[in-house]
Amino acid sequence: MKGWEQIYAHHSNGTPHRVQFAGIETILDAGEEYPCLVVYLGKDGDQDIKGYLPPSELGIEDASMDDLLFMLKYPIPVVISKIVRESNIVVYSRNIALNRMKKILWENIEVGQVLEGYLLTKVHANKTAYVDVGGAVIMVPPGEITWINNIVYYDLQKILPQFETVKVMIIEANSEKQTITGSLKATQKDPWQNEYQEKFAPGSIHTGIVTSELPTGVFVKLESGLTCLCPRRGFIQNKIPHKIGDTVIIKINKVDVERRRISGKAVSDQVIDVQDNVLNYFETAAASG
Repeated sequence: MKGWEQIYAHHSNGTPHRVQFAGIETILDAGEEYPCLVVYLGKDGDQDIKGYLPPSELGIEDASMDDLLFMLKYPIPVVISKIVRESNIVVYSRNIALNRMKKILWENIEVGQVLEGYLLTKVHANKTAYVDVGGAVIMVPPGEITWINNIVYYDLQKILPQFETVKVMIIEANSEKQTITGSLKATQKDPWQNEYQEKFAPGSIHTGIVTSELPTGVFVKLESGLTCLCPRRGFIQNKIPHKIGDTVIIKINKVDVERRRISGKAVSDQVIDVQDNVLNYFETAAASG
């Protein structure tokens, strides 16, 4: 009976809570069939207790099968609108939950507030992200997603996988337009202040992949998704292939924290081998001396 106790507790307080629905079932209501989201809530004897979310309660006008399938991908906010105990059925409403959460959100919203939500969709090709915080979807513009400058769309997909739980800081809220703008990177430690300066210290050697070439230089993507600009002459003088997609070795020259930029130069395998041999020589001499 523990399942029913929890169900009645949710029903009596009316507080929205998130439910991960398991699938879609077709039910018959007033002679018509409707596809509904379904979740299994436990057992009453040998009978399953099922929770249903009908299309009319999704909070989406003229909800389609695609809308239902989308809702299966992450936990969505709902309230219990009806209990049919004799049939072991619980009916949910996302529409009521969103209205309640929206009211509470706008009554308490403040710039600088940090909320938790789900990355609702894949990061768009224009590098804009959207986070569902319940009662509102927060738009995160390109400059507020990550501390990494000029990150490519493919790398953003790896940093922010769809439907992951994320924290977002509110940077603008327009009550008239009912729009909220947020920042993901404001909830994260700025890696340029310490981590990147140590990891990519001047003189350090790194492997990267050529992403583009301009008259001014060659851009090489390093680990962590950062990009290093290297003069073309280093590739040409050392006869290093540098087509897009080529793996190359570079030596860091400078880390510009203020401008969020890294510069370096291409080096050949032979240079690395010579440096390693010299280092090994001195280490051996120091150990024997």
